[in-house]
Amino acid sequence: MTGPVFSILSGACFGLSGIFNRRGLLKVSDSSMAVMVSVFLAVPLFGFILLGLGQTQEIGTLPMQSWLWLAAAGIAHFIVGRGLYYVGIQIVGANMANVLLGGNPFYAVVAGILIFGESVTWQVVSGSALVIAGVLFLAWGPRDSGGSQPLPSRLLLKGIFSAMAGGLVYGLTPILVKLGLAGGGSPVAGTFVSYVAASATMLGVLSASRTKRRNLSTMGKGALIWFCLGGFVVGMAQLFRYVALSLSPLSIVAPLIGASPLFTIFFSFLINRSLETFTIRVILGAVSVVAGTVILFGF
Repeated sequence: MTGPVFSILSGACFGLSGIFNRRGLLKVSDSSMAVMVSVFLAVPLFGFILLGLGQTQEIGTLPMQSWLWLAAAGIAHFIVGRGLYYVGIQIVGANMANVLLGGNPFYAVVAGILIFGESVTWQVVSGSALVIAGVLFLAWGPRDSGGSQPLPSRLLLKGIFSAMAGGLVYGLTPILVKLGLAGGGSPVAGTFVSYVAASATMLGVLSASRTKRRNLSTMGKGALIWFCLGGFVVGMAQLFRYVALSLSPLSIVAPLIGASPLFTIFFSFLINRSLETFTIRVILGAVSVVAGTVILFGF
């Protein structure tokens, strides 16, 4: 398969993972539990994939510089970015959180302009305007979380800005992934290294926090099942993303993965219809973000 196909698969898996985690996050108070389960589950998952593909030796062939870039990408993306995103899902729902998270292409383009001196073109201006408009449809829209009970404005704003902050982190981590795979290493091995670094960090958090250990040990079976499903699907999404980035340029991969808000709305309608928001504002926001992403990356 080609880079665009893996990109579409990644976007679909990202959309589905939010649906599963939404169900689990309604059963717990600490959203970091979803992060821990997904990170810990991914390490053996990718270990088995490496064994099945006969690529375990690829880990040892990665240069130290690649290890550092991939470790940084894993900690930033899988812990910081995902943690903020899950707070958003828990509060405002998967539909809204995914659209708000979809602002990450805009942040990536801004970083390219500021850090790498990339030029400002009509594509950058028009694409950025559409992405920002899509996010603002929700950030300045009616205060509706998609749940059965209205939420206080302060709590809802926390969910909105958490998802947007997650988008900022997600917008910057592809740069780290590309740097980590620049030497031609296996994308599966790269994914494994990133998850090992994130898992080691989470183990450190657990060892230092009695509250986190208690929350993890007392988590109900229902929440655990949904988090495992979400963790498996998001692990596959990350694998497809790394493979896509190794086969195709970011300008092709990013807009296709950026279609995940549309996948989220579709899967939400099938699975979480009673838990999510399906207003015209949410749908227009998703379409605007996806269209802006396509224009930004010139696909």
